[in-house]
Amino acid sequence: RGPLDLAEIDGDDQAALAAASQEPFSLWESPLFLFRLLRFADERIGLFFKYHHAIVDAWTVSLLNRQFHERFRALAEHGAAVPVAEHPSFLEFLQRERDYLASPEREQDEVFFRESLVELPGAADASPSGIATWRFTHELDPALTAALEGFCQSRGTTVFRFFLAVLARHFTTDGEHPDVVIGTGHHNRLTPREKAMAGMTVSTVPLC
Repeated sequence: RGPLDLAEIDGDDQAALAAASQEPFSLWESPLFLFRLLRFADERIGLFFKYHHAIVDAWTVSLLNRQFHERFRALAEHGAAVPVAEHPSFLEFLQRERDYLASPEREQDEVFFRESLVELPGAADASPSGIATWRFTHELDPALTAALEGFCQSRGTTVFRFFLAVLARHFTTDGEHPDVVIGTGHHNRLTPREKAMAGMTVSTVPLC
């Protein structure tokens, strides 16, 4: 199967999309992404995107969705798509990472973290045994959400940082672990060119 194909959707379109989204990629025999043009029985059309997390992060998904909507809107309103500008290559990011690994800056960073974390205990694995995991979603009351967003904005922080602080506090309530380091994802895009680039750049940074 190529990276773009056409699918006819008859009957339950939600079930068909759910089945397509759950079909795994072949890691060695596919491009790890799929763009599928959908044609429904009621003459609607749609575009289905699927990516493997090994090559695409959340920043890229947002970037591609925005570019698609911009080009589709231009085509619908003006009859012509926006010219595609040259995009930065992921190879540029890889070269920047190689340069960093061979730089004095990386050596200084390693010394800093080794000295800062030397007295902390070993890693704590809070995950269940095996590789199976799950996600629990709980929606806050809209009024509480608005109040929380206002609280964070007034103190120059984000909702994500707020909940990260709550998580850290939760791990220290037993009194046996006063110092906690939580690894959190960081988009790791340091330049405007990297922010316009598709790919998987996420790194993990420790928060003490």
